[in-house]
Amino acid sequence: KPVLGSISRPASGSLEMAIEDLPFDKLSGSKLELRITAQKGGKAVLLQIPSATAERSESRSELNIDFKGSLAMADAKKADLAGKLPFKADIKVHALKPIQASGTATIETSSVETMAAIIEIVAPGHISGLRLAGGKTDAELKFSLAPTTQFAFNASLNNIDSIVYNASPEIKKFSAQLAMTGQMADGSVSADIGITNAALAIPSRKIDMNKVAIKLQAKSTPSKLSVTGSASVPRFDFDLPVSSTNRSSYLFPFLDVSTSFSYNGNVFTIKRAQAKLFGGSLSGSGKVFPDKHPVQLEVNAKGSGLRAESFLDSNTTQKQVINGPVAGTFKATGDIETLASWNGSGSLRMQNGRYNTPPVVTPFLSLINLKEFASGDISEASGTFVIRQGVMTTSDMAFLSSAGRADYRGDVGLDTSLKGNLNITFATAAVAKSRVLQQISLDGKSASIPSRVEGTLLAPVFPGFKPEKLLELGLKRQGQKLLQDILKPRSKEPTSPDTAPKKSDPAKDLLKDLGNLFKRRR
Repeated sequence: KPVLGSISRPASGSLEMAIEDLPFDKLSGSKLELRITAQKGGKAVLLQIPSATAERSESRSELNIDFKGSLAMADAKKADLAGKLPFKADIKVHALKPIQASGTATIETSSVETMAAIIEIVAPGHISGLRLAGGKTDAELKFSLAPTTQFAFNASLNNIDSIVYNASPEIKKFSAQLAMTGQMADGSVSADIGITNAALAIPSRKIDMNKVAIKLQAKSTPSKLSVTGSASVPRFDFDLPVSSTNRSSYLFPFLDVSTSFSYNGNVFTIKRAQAKLFGGSLSGSGKVFPDKHPVQLEVNAKGSGLRAESFLDSNTTQKQVINGPVAGTFKATGDIETLASWNGSGSLRMQNGRYNTPPVVTPFLSLINLKEFASGDISEASGTFVIRQGVMTTSDMAFLSSAGRADYRGDVGLDTSLKGNLNITFATAAVAKSRVLQQISLDGKSASIPSRVEGTLLAPVFPGFKPEKLLELGLKRQGQKLLQDILKPRSKEPTSPDTAPKKSDPAKDLLKDLGNLFKRRR
C-alpha cells in the first residue's frame, strides 16, 4: 500500500533527513527473492528473505531494522537444509547523514562447502583454487558504523574433512575458533585476531597438530597487507622426504613450539622460534616465501642437548649406535618438498657420549681382533660442513674415544649416504692389545688405518679394503721403521756371540703374523 507522508525541505535547499523526519513509523516486507548469477559457468545463488521490518523507536530517534533469510545455490532442493546458509540481522540506525548504526548479524550453523560455493559466485576470484569438503561453520558479526567503523567477529570451523589450495598438500580434520576485533576507516582495515583450539593434519607430511593458538595484528590498505603475530603449538610432527625419487623421510617431533612472526610483501618472516626436539632445545629464525612453488624456506637454527639416540629411534632401526647430547648450528635455504633442495652450512658437536658397535668402524675392529673396543665412550665429536643440494661435505669431522680417533673427509648425504675417506688412528691402549697394530705402528704407541668408505652410515661399504691391504700397509710401515733405524741407529750395548739374537726379516715376520690372523678357521 502507498504510504502517505510529507518531506520538508530545509531552507538551505540541501536535502537532509533525520530519523524523526521519516514519513513512516514502520515498514514491513515479505517474500523477497534475489538471484545472483556467476559470470562464468552460469551457476546462481538465491537470496531469500521471508520477512523484513524497519520500525522507528518510541523516541523517534532510532530506526530498528531486522530481517532473516538464507543464501543457497539456486539448483539446491528446497528441502535440503545442508545446502542453505541461514542468517539473521538486527540493526539500529542512529543517524542517516552521516550514517551511524550498530547491530548484529549471525550466520547459523551451516555447511562449509555451501559457504565456499556461495562465496565463489558472490565474490568471484577471492577463493579461487580452494576446495573444501565436509565440516560445519557458524559466525556472528557485531558492528558500529560511525565516522570510524568498528567490528567484532566470531566464528567457528568444525571438522572440515579436506582442504586443498591449488597444489598445496591436503589438510585433513581441520577445526578452529576465530575471534577478531578491529576497525575500518578511509579504506584501511586494522584488526586483532585470535585463533584458538585449532587442529589439523597433513597426512602426506605426517603432520598432526592440536590445541594451536595464534594471535595476529593485521593492517590492510587497498595496496598492502601486513601482519604481525605469535603462535604456540604443544606438539608439531614434521616429516620431510629425502628427494623426489627417494621417498624415505625424516621425522622431526617438535614439542612446546612458540614463535613470533610477521608477514609483509609476500614474505613470512619468523623473527623468533623456540621448541623442544629430540630431548633437547632448538631456537632460530627464518623466512617463508609462500608465493613460490614449492614453498621456499630460509632457516637459521641453533640446537643444544639434542639426544642422538632419540633422533635414531625416530628415524632408524639402530637406536643405540650413538648416545649422547649434540649441539649444532644450521643455516640453509630449501623448499618444503625434499631435503635434496637444501643448500647452506652447519656444525655439530658432541661431548660425553657413547658408541655401540657403529657399522662404520666395526669391520676394522674385527680385522685386528679388537672387538672389545666395539663399544665405548665418546669424549668429543665435532665437525663443520657445507650443504649443496642436500649433500653435506666436511673436511674436519672427527670422533675421539678410548679406542682412538676417527677422521672423516668427504660427503654425507641427508639420506645418510657416504662418499669419502676415513682414517682411524688407534690409541696406545688399543695398540697394546693388538699384534697387528703393533706391527703397523711406527712408534709403538699409535697406529693408523686409512680407507675409502661409501654406502650409508648404517650400512657402509669399504671399497678395496681387504686383509691384503692391511698386509701391504704393514709392509710399508715396517719399511719405514727399517729406514728410520738406518738413518737414526739406536745406541746398543755390546753383546757376546753367545747371547746375540738370531737375525730375522721383519717383513717376513709381519706376513707370518698377519697370515695367521687372517687364516680361515677350520
